[in-house]
Amino acid sequence: MVKGLSIKKFILLITAIVTFILFWVVFGITNARINGLRDQQMYERWAPEGGYAQISVFMPESASVTPESLEYFQYSLLDALKKESIESSSENEGARLIASCYTANGSISVRSAYANVNLNAVGVGGDFFQFHQLELLGGGYFTENDLNDDYCVLDEVAAWKLFGSNDICGQVIYVGDVPLIVRGVVAQPEDKISKTAGAGNEMCYVSYHFLSTYGSIDCVTDYEIVMPNPVSGYALNKVKTLIGISENNMVIVENSDRFSLENRWYLLKNIRYRSMVTQDISYPWWENVARSTEDLVVMLTLLYLALITYTVVVILVLLIVLIVQNKDLIRAVFMEYVVRRIGLLFTKKRGEREEKYEE
Repeated sequence: MVKGLSIKKFILLITAIVTFILFWVVFGITNARINGLRDQQMYERWAPEGGYAQISVFMPESASVTPESLEYFQYSLLDALKKESIESSSENEGARLIASCYTANGSISVRSAYANVNLNAVGVGGDFFQFHQLELLGGGYFTENDLNDDYCVLDEVAAWKLFGSNDICGQVIYVGDVPLIVRGVVAQPEDKISKTAGAGNEMCYVSYHFLSTYGSIDCVTDYEIVMPNPVSGYALNKVKTLIGISENNMVIVENSDRFSLENRWYLLKNIRYRSMVTQDISYPWWENVARSTEDLVVMLTLLYLALITYTVVVILVLLIVLIVQNKDLIRAVFMEYVVRRIGLLFTKKRGEREEKYEE
């Protein structure tokens, strides 16, 4: 007769089942937090078939990076890719091999017919709104393909301060006597982390050239690129080598790999150094959110690994206990099975001999 579980072992089994359910809950929360970072997933949108990496480079103002120096870097990069026969995998003829954008922080004083407001400004260039798909409340984005650079995108707080409404697309604000057309209005992130990271202030997104001409702006402090990555680490090393900035004077992140288990382990090992600041680098709000999410994901990963480990250990222990407790029964069932199989084998052989004899 099978020896069953005692009350204590049954309770232990129940805890293992509950722990297994909790594992999937925590695992799901972890993936949801990662997938919620749309800024970190431009490489998947650009090349759904894979084979691309997304790299971010953060620099201090002292690095004196300009759009012109980044343009020269991209020319050198494309030339290097061409020499190594790396081409776009897109079926569209003439498809771009890379996508990139850059930003610089600044400020701008604007006025409408109703108010004068000093706004935090982000001077952007390249494919910024492809990388950072801010939630539109109305209108759209501007691009580098626009004939003029006198467009802006306001967040909802700035829109309300200037016009008392979000429905202001096509309205004109002025920087001194220079007109600036509102192309779109975006929502401010509602979560506390994003607001604390710097997204909670009234914001104006405008072209780098316009802001450098009519507002106050720093040098480029954030550069992002999506490029081919035929082997692991290829894109990261190419950017490091060709961008022309000392590694001691920048922070470079491979966004497409930042939430891998290997990187989570690296962060855990170096968590004591995480808060140390040794470079004069100010991260944009979206990178502050990503770094905060990294820390949370590491903790959640430790939690769900502990949960699944507990579940596996308990199930294995209970199985071993059951096997030991019922070893005589298992041996008897096994022997019966072996005897039956041997008997069937002999019967089959005898039947084959009889058929051969009758022939």
